[in-house]
Amino acid sequence: MINKSVLAQYIRIISLSALSISSLAILVFASISGTDTHEGGLLSIVKNLPNALPWLILVLLVLLAWKNSLLGGWLITLFGLFAVVFFNFIGPNFFIATFVATLGIVVFGALLLASTYLKNTSVARTNNSPPKG
Repeated sequence: MINKSVLAQYIRIISLSALSISSLAILVFASISGTDTHEGGLLSIVKNLPNALPWLILVLLVLLAWKNSLLGGWLITLFGLFAVVFFNFIGPNFFIATFVATLGIVVFGALLLASTYLKNTSVARTNNSPPKG
């Protein structure tokens, strides 16, 4: 059977890697997607940056989670829940791709919390185990 602390480390790395890749990809997409309404070029990207602000916040939360999985996991999960409601259920638009993408944020945030719980319980069990011999 795999050690809980090793499993926690695997879950943490997979979650943070998935969040890092997806949040950066969404940030780039959000920065570039609205540039066709402006004249094009770098100035259009700068004018479109307010549309990318939520995804910039997500990137910053993921950076925080690399340092502190517990705090980052909670904040990412809460951000994901907000994103699910805001981007899918407020207004007339509902797209399955947006729903899956925002729900993925919640899932990976929850996995970060689970990895922190596994790590903490394995450390507590190691510290409280009776002496051998």
